[in-house]
Amino acid sequence: MPSSTPSHRSPSGRSVRPPVTITGAHGRIELDVARPAGDGPYPVVLIVHEGLGVTPHLHALVGRFAAAGYLAVAPNLYTRDPVRRSFDPEAVIRFAPLAQAAEREAAIAALPSGERATARQVATWFADRNLSSAIPDLLETLTWIAGQPDASIDQVAAIGFSQGGAQVAQLALAGAALAAGVIFYGTLPTPEQASRLRIPLHGHFASDDPQVNQRIAPFSAAAKAAGFGFTHVIHAGTAHGFFNESRPSYAPEASQQAWVATLAFLARVLPAHPVAIGSLVPPAPIRQPSNIR
Repeated sequence: MPSSTPSHRSPSGRSVRPPVTITGAHGRIELDVARPAGDGPYPVVLIVHEGLGVTPHLHALVGRFAAAGYLAVAPNLYTRDPVRRSFDPEAVIRFAPLAQAAEREAAIAALPSGERATARQVATWFADRNLSSAIPDLLETLTWIAGQPDASIDQVAAIGFSQGGAQVAQLALAGAALAAGVIFYGTLPTPEQASRLRIPLHGHFASDDPQVNQRIAPFSAAAKAAGFGFTHVIHAGTAHGFFNESRPSYAPEASQQAWVATLAFLARVLPAHPVAIGSLVPPAPIRQPSNIR
């Protein structure tokens, strides 16, 4: 295996890794894969994207985990979605929040006339997405990881954001081959489901996120009663999406604290790997209007 994942520059100047394509039961799945420098085997982080999909933020995050010593893999759960693939990532970041607007058409009508058609298309797509193949695609990705000669297959953790955080919890409930999970502002399992979990979980939540946070206390109590580890942090003064520098809710200090805490958690559950100091540096903010789940 190469010591580091090659990349090239897009016309916009961003570093781009060509995706790895695998085939699952439902069809093609594109993976964003980055390997650390040096020889493996490496501990693995499966990164599950938020509702926006694979964006420049997520692509950069894959690289950050590789710099921290992990084989980082992020499947594109919208690979087979031709509508999502037709959109520019910036358009998705900007207009997907309209899907949750109380008065969607009024919000679209307030936009410049040249933006309304795209805004309506993006908002409609986001509201009507079919996520039924997401868990099967994630399980297929784990199967691919298990076949990589430079992967420590007993040292695989999953980390997910918002929608992806909830999917990490679903993977854990399904008995996926994981050593640990990290959930960023994703919906937790019910207390009744807690007894089915067999891996440690770590969570980061925004203080201003009542829909997600209503499950934290009951799940935490049930996890303690079931005897498995669940640690979490509620970051004061933050809103949903605070980790993502492309969203207006981005909170640099909380994002950095969550990143360092996540690396510390992974170092405990996936021991014996280096953590690059450079990986601790937070990214520069990319301001985009977005507040979606």
